[in-house]
Amino acid sequence: RELIAALHEIDSEVIVPSEGEPFVESRDPHLRLRRTLAPPSSFQGCSPEEAQFMISGSAGQRVSLTFSCFGDFDFTCDGYFFGVEEESATKRIFAVHGVTPGISRTRWHALGERLAKADPGVRFCAIDWHSIDRTDAPQEEFLTMLPKHFFDTIDDEELFNEMVSGLPADKVANQKALLDSINSQCPRDGKEGAQVLRAMIEQGCGWGKPGKSFSLCIKSWSGAIGMQMLVDAEKEDGEFRKSIAGAVVMHPAFFSRTGAKKAIEGLPVIMCWARDDPKVAYRLFAQQYLDGGAKIVGPQSGGHANFLEFDDDAEEFLLGLY
Repeated sequence: RELIAALHEIDSEVIVPSEGEPFVESRDPHLRLRRTLAPPSSFQGCSPEEAQFMISGSAGQRVSLTFSCFGDFDFTCDGYFFGVEEESATKRIFAVHGVTPGISRTRWHALGERLAKADPGVRFCAIDWHSIDRTDAPQEEFLTMLPKHFFDTIDDEELFNEMVSGLPADKVANQKALLDSINSQCPRDGKEGAQVLRAMIEQGCGWGKPGKSFSLCIKSWSGAIGMQMLVDAEKEDGEFRKSIAGAVVMHPAFFSRTGAKKAIEGLPVIMCWARDDPKVAYRLFAQQYLDGGAKIVGPQSGGHANFLEFDDDAEEFLLGLY
């Protein structure tokens, strides 16, 4: 805690470029804290790119969203907004990326830009969960709030065996080691992630209530978080659930064979899910979404890719909801 307090006081650092003289640049001390102290991850797909906190090259307007969860802890997170200001919005869309800090991080930005050009009522928020930080006095809670810190364990041995069925022995061993790593190291689960996501939407954007309906775009890791949020909202059956206009879902890593059907019944849902996805098996998990009324479109092969061509279907679907 003393180290956190000391690092919190540092508001600049010396940059030494490959050419030219060193110079001093202001830095957000919160980001320095996370870069210095956030626990590393052995999970597949997570990399040192986590140190690159700010997205560059996006056409969206970066807005700092604030929200509270887990008691009295206050957090901030960057949202990249496309389209009109809130007072002029008639179509609100909240999008969440996958777990990695690489290309997946901006997966929805092109769709947001596209929708904003197509409809004058669109307000599209692509959240950058990797930018999450705390806004209050120094404390440790925010150090375990990155995407890599929210995973559900798979404690169903039969399901795990089905998931790795047909894989070579070395790949089965790798998957088992990954699962063991998550079970032993991951500090938070999908249910906590769903709480954070809902706080971002309700408090950060002010959506999810009468007169502020929204659509949801989720992918892979955020598919698990988003589906858990829908499961919890369906059980609650309150204004938040009634304010969700629809969902765009890409190969959700929601490793449960039950729950999704009831969560999406009556909710317009369009999905993209390749039949050969090696990470989230279509053969094991897709049927419950189909039973719930979801429509699966887009490429049928190509693995666990970003499938930018799916944006054609997503645009038609989202603009047709309102």
